[in-house]
Amino acid sequence: MNILKQAIASIELNAQYDPEWAADELKLYLENDGDLYRQQFMPIIKNLMRKHRKGIYDPTLAPKLWMYLVDRAAKKYYEDGMAHQDMVDWNKAFPKKVREEVAKKLAEEQYEMIKEGEYDDWYEGELAKDKENRERWSQPKKTEIEG
Repeated sequence: MNILKQAIASIELNAQYDPEWAADELKLYLENDGDLYRQQFMPIIKNLMRKHRKGIYDPTLAPKLWMYLVDRAAKKYYEDGMAHQDMVDWNKAFPKKVREEVAKKLAEEQYEMIKEGEYDDWYEGELAKDKENRERWSQPKKTEIEG
């Protein structure tokens, strides 16, 4: 494709580009991807629950934490071939402003859910697992004494 055709395609794509749609699409994608959910979403919830319970939760810092997940989701979305084929890179498919909006939305929504106790049972289970793991690894290994 020559440079003129690329420029025209880029202009047409930008004219059709809806940042609100892109934010909703990215948010839906990250909320429904099992790997992202297990590897980042729930660990972020655990971190924020710990901060909330200690009384040190800072709502101005939460979007920054969520941004790590949002950036990874945008990259994964692009790598999975979900982005428009004319998009050259993942950060063009989801510009920083769009990703920041998603991170802000997640921070607000998830903090409300934390305050409402949505994750309390899960968190208690995680604390029990952590305690069990600490106890298991802190005990000296038992060796058999040969006679």
